[in-house]
Amino acid sequence: MNNEEINEAARGAQADIDDAEAHFKETTVGYKNKHWTTPPAGTHWSDGLVSLDGATIKLQQIIEGTDIAPAPEPPPPTLAVTQSLKAGQILSVPLEWTAQPSAAVDVVDFLIDGNAKWTEHIAPYVFNGDGGKLDPATLPNGPHMFTVVATAKDGVKANASASLSVDVDLPTPPTPPSGSDEGNCRFWMYATSQTDYLFSGGRPTQADKDWQKAHWDAIEGWLDVQSTYHPAVFRYNDMLQIYVGSSVASQHPEWILKDSAGNSLKYNTHWMADIGHPAYQDFKAQQCADLIAVKKAYGIKADDVNLDRISANAGVCINQRTKKPYTLPEWQKDNADLMTKVRAKVKAANANAKICHNSLWWASGVDVDRCIKQADYFQLERGFGDPNYTPAKIVQLWAWIDKVHSMGVGVVHLNYAGGTQGAHFNHACALLCSNGNDYVYGDGWRPESWDATYDKNYGAAKGPRYQKSTNVWARDFETKTVTADLAAKVGTLP
Repeated sequence: MNNEEINEAARGAQADIDDAEAHFKETTVGYKNKHWTTPPAGTHWSDGLVSLDGATIKLQQIIEGTDIAPAPEPPPPTLAVTQSLKAGQILSVPLEWTAQPSAAVDVVDFLIDGNAKWTEHIAPYVFNGDGGKLDPATLPNGPHMFTVVATAKDGVKANASASLSVDVDLPTPPTPPSGSDEGNCRFWMYATSQTDYLFSGGRPTQADKDWQKAHWDAIEGWLDVQSTYHPAVFRYNDMLQIYVGSSVASQHPEWILKDSAGNSLKYNTHWMADIGHPAYQDFKAQQCADLIAVKKAYGIKADDVNLDRISANAGVCINQRTKKPYTLPEWQKDNADLMTKVRAKVKAANANAKICHNSLWWASGVDVDRCIKQADYFQLERGFGDPNYTPAKIVQLWAWIDKVHSMGVGVVHLNYAGGTQGAHFNHACALLCSNGNDYVYGDGWRPESWDATYDKNYGAAKGPRYQKSTNVWARDFETKTVTADLAAKVGTLP
């Protein structure tokens, strides 16, 4: 307060004192005539006394300067944040996405369409970490909202959003074979941890990508990047396991199979899903559809579509619908129902998408056939390399594959037998039953030691396989004859 303001306040306080003294004059008669020693509460006299005391104190404070109000606190700084993406921008190639807070913050979150995709705690705030990029190929083409949210240590938040469009030219899906090249079993790159070195440490390089496209006709994929350059990536999804420690396990314990005592059961190292639970079936179907629509996969590799057995490690699975032990026919029916829902959702996401079931082949029944028909490919877990397969068993397997082909379903021949001999035997047996729509896998898949026999195409088959001797079978193609000795487990690929 300046001097003029202080004087004005003092004059106001003096006026209050004058008003208080007027109360005493008005109550003088009452004070004398009624012989008050202490004025009764609520009387003019007591009111005036209070007013007089207050006004006197007020005047004293003004004189001493203790009534001067302190300067107001400056307002807290306003937090703001900007981002590198600009509204209206077209995203077609990977680019850096950064956030720039106006002040120190505790955390920055990066959201796409309202869903948190990345969190940074240390500047510079870069999506996918320092040196990382936003890859538009991981998003569906069309408009998306990109938001950054900065949060200070005191909880104050600031955000910035921008609407951008994704327009990515995806790899052209391969044309399904016409059936005229039975002498060509395409190569399926099976997902194993042994391939991790090709997808880390700066790989895949452009040379890696070109090589994979030239030699791996399909990839059983698990990484988003694979779908950005390869036209036939089948994304992995397990139908039977709910991963221990996952949000699905904690939020939906009712989706985990129990024994008669209510104990949760495991399949391998994870919880065993109740494949017959309608909500679980809907969840898996949508999850697979998202891999097609969002992750740009060519197809789905549906693992553990186990039709031959109820698969718990130990204990008797209780069917939650009947409250009795699961029977194999019930299990097969629930598998068929689950995969029917998966197929409907996946085909709705992309009518050209493909579905591959992984299973063992010796189950039979109406619902087994119904389940197989929901697939575009059936992945034979053991291929022809199972050490327990006798020649008679292999002949039986060929007949089963012929039946699957008649359903319009191709076959993916995995291989339990290692080494070149095992790989060539599996390949030869696959060619002897090929309809031109099959895949094969085996040793020799590495770029640095690629087995060139996988690149061979013997052309159209001149007829079906035939038996040359007790254990030797053959098939004639346009260019060569392929043979397989079922007892010695040796394949000849000229």
